[in-house]
Amino acid sequence: IQSIPDLFEAYSYFRVVESVNNFFNSTESNIESLTVLNTHFSNTSGLEIIIHREPEYWTPNHASSSNREIVNSEAYTVKGNYSYSLRGQRGPHTKRVPDIVIEVKNLFENTSELLVLDAKYTRRGKAFTYYLPELTMKYVHGIHARKQQSPTVSSLTILYTDGEKPSFSSYHHGDMGIFGNNPVSPDLQTINLLLGARRENDYLQKFISRLLEIHGIKRSEVLPLLQ
Repeated sequence: IQSIPDLFEAYSYFRVVESVNNFFNSTESNIESLTVLNTHFSNTSGLEIIIHREPEYWTPNHASSSNREIVNSEAYTVKGNYSYSLRGQRGPHTKRVPDIVIEVKNLFENTSELLVLDAKYTRRGKAFTYYLPELTMKYVHGIHARKQQSPTVSSLTILYTDGEKPSFSSYHHGDMGIFGNNPVSPDLQTINLLLGARRENDYLQKFISRLLEIHGIKRSEVLPLLQ
């Protein structure tokens, strides 16, 4: 790790993994009592949950996406001075790489939902007003399964760190936000991750639990670990 933003990204990933494990092991009084943190789960309802770190989604005709169902679907690359051009199908930069993705695969219906979380070492205001709309275009509208008409990215969250006060901001109002009675999809929000001993006071665990619930993951179901 060569920079503080890289360190924060790594911290965010392990916090998300910890929160998902805690959701599936809610009877544990302390997550630290778990000997292994897992990134791959399944259940008898045909759902598979995989936590990815920096997955690569390439443009549809790129050689690296030939055997992959989920691709970078953007048709154009935006340049400076309000110009744009056709997005290339070759080279090392024709991809999107979110920091963290919770993939929910329905094995019976052969569909996937991606719950994207991106770590930005920035302040609260910039996380919401700049990075949330920017990455909504890049990830929510720019990543799709080839033959899946419904949105593939159904959630986008910007993780940032700014002081010692817990903060959660939903793009959608009231009942239409993720904690409301009628949350819309895709859900969009930002969360302040607290560092050090104060980390248990932020909203990440509550958010991850709600996120999994509204995307069809039931805590009451036993999810054996895949070996």
